[in-house]
Amino acid sequence: MREQARVLIVGPYPKEEGKIVGGVEAVTYYLSEGLAGRGDLDVRVLTSAPGLTSDQQRESMSGANVTIVPLSARFGCLTGFAVDRCRISRAMRRIEPDLVHVHTQTMYPFAALERGYPSVLTPHGVFFKEVELVKGFVRRLQTRLGCLYERNAFRRARHIILLNRYLANTFGHLLGHARMHFIDNPIDDRFFDLPDETEPGEILFIGMILERKGLVHLVDAASILKARGAEFAVKVVGPVCDHQYLARVKSRVAECGLEDRFDFAGMVTEEEVAQRYSRCSMLVLPSFEETAPMAISQAQAAGKPVVATSVGGIPEMIEEGVTGHTVPFGDPQALAEAIGRLLADPDRAKSMGRTAKTAAESRYRRSAVIEKTLAVYDEVLADAGRKLSF
Repeated sequence: MREQARVLIVGPYPKEEGKIVGGVEAVTYYLSEGLAGRGDLDVRVLTSAPGLTSDQQRESMSGANVTIVPLSARFGCLTGFAVDRCRISRAMRRIEPDLVHVHTQTMYPFAALERGYPSVLTPHGVFFKEVELVKGFVRRLQTRLGCLYERNAFRRARHIILLNRYLANTFGHLLGHARMHFIDNPIDDRFFDLPDETEPGEILFIGMILERKGLVHLVDAASILKARGAEFAVKVVGPVCDHQYLARVKSRVAECGLEDRFDFAGMVTEEEVAQRYSRCSMLVLPSFEETAPMAISQAQAAGKPVVATSVGGIPEMIEEGVTGHTVPFGDPQALAEAIGRLLADPDRAKSMGRTAKTAAESRYRRSAVIEKTLAVYDEVLADAGRKLSF
């Protein structure tokens, strides 16, 4: 019998230490680091990445043992992830976990939940919502297949961790008889400890550059604000996932004469992300669809107010007029009004940021999330008839 319980986190994870791409990688990284940092658990991570010819092993900063298997480069979802499922299943047999925590709802649960280990699933995103914005026949086909795999994941899961009531209402009957648990995503503690170096009028957008994020509407709102004489600068941070959409956004920036107001930084280091939060006066996220954006959690932990669209799980993260403002998607006028109110009253904006930070402590602080997650793990093991506890 092992001295420590072995927890396996399965899902997207940074290929290299400190180089996080996207919110799901951030969640699995912060969660596994928090679990490993306790010192009383044997924490393993299993992920896949393109460009590899064989499995890779490394140890994270906090001591999690990370296994990265090669990811099939083409046609994965069109073949039921056959190759990738075999690779993940083989690695799981070598690891022999006491409990498996699976993230996302397509390839990884299809490969991991069928192994029969005590398990819990955390879905990220909503495939049947996001398919509305996908372009191109192959991509749309892949996303529609993703919807089927999403259903399969929920059918297999007996325990599901949901980020908010929005997901529970959206997935509805798809969740079947699974036991639901509600836990927010963890974020790095560094965001709670950032100094306040607010630059008046600095607006931050952070996220993947693709149509779903609605960045073009922020450009239109900025045009309205400029016409009113507002002083501001927009910092756009995040990886480019749709180059055509970025070209469209930049074209709109040029049309509106806003080249001197927009700075497109692209992908930056985690250290620079933290600095951006320190300096901004607010975060703006004008998305079409969101589940529980890490950017909002991080901004609130940093003590910044947020202006975002009232879509998905965002209204459960922002208390209107108290920690920020929510506006309808695709309404640049309403977006400009909300941003303008914060620009015009920086003292009020700072007060809202402080209130948001207090709320973030109990929701997003990693130690708080870890304790809630361990309580779920205990339930999962008890449900499976295992005496081991965390």
